[in-house]
Amino acid sequence: DYPVADRNLVTGRVAALWDLDAHEVIKLIWGTAAQDNDRVQFPEPEQIETAELVYLQARPSWTLSGSLFRNRITNIIRSIQRFDGTTRSFFTSSDNSGELITHGVELIGELQPLPGLHLNASLTWQDTDDRATGIDPSYSPRLLAKLKADYTRGPWTYAAFGHYVDAMETNWDFTSGSSTPGVFERVGERTDAYWDLGANLRYRHPGSGLFAEVHASNLLNTQIRYPAVAPVDFERGLIGPGRTVTATLGWEF
Repeated sequence: DYPVADRNLVTGRVAALWDLDAHEVIKLIWGTAAQDNDRVQFPEPEQIETAELVYLQARPSWTLSGSLFRNRITNIIRSIQRFDGTTRSFFTSSDNSGELITHGVELIGELQPLPGLHLNASLTWQDTDDRATGIDPSYSPRLLAKLKADYTRGPWTYAAFGHYVDAMETNWDFTSGSSTPGVFERVGERTDAYWDLGANLRYRHPGSGLFAEVHASNLLNTQIRYPAVAPVDFERGLIGPGRTVTATLGWEF
């Protein structure tokens, strides 16, 4: 393996801020990172570069922010099927020439309409371009949304949330391929978009760190499926968790 610590890589993050007034800020952020693969040895680790332009407006009872972002990942390990003219057969090889570029928009809003009541919402749209293949990448939902409302009264906090995840494609099967040499199919079916709705009830004893909490997710028991992967190539993907209820008793100190 080639650990990142031994590569003498330099990564970092810089930002510039402009205060338009006491409530409005514009931020420009740029950063880099690196990630090794612990299963395949290649001379170069994945390189990640991100740039983001953020507008933030903060008021006493509400906050609104919007951002445009661009992420570029290079040196991604990918599988390639090649044709051997001597043996007249296809064979699979790997290299780290993959490249993904993502452009997106994110909106986040927070509102406190009444004392103790907080509302939060976020929406992210993204589009990822696979520069090496030109095909739609797997595990890349175009739209993500999060909604949350919580109300605190005395020692009690009541909360409800909803998470939306858009449809996702599966990986391509570069190992077995299809019945036609050189033609590939995805490992399984495209998974549907879904909502995960939940609720949370929390009690914190006044004057001590004792607390109790009941958390429920996927209240509607919606069928959630995740895209299949090559080692587990179920046609309809992997089944996500159904309705789940968790009770917690603890002490904060």
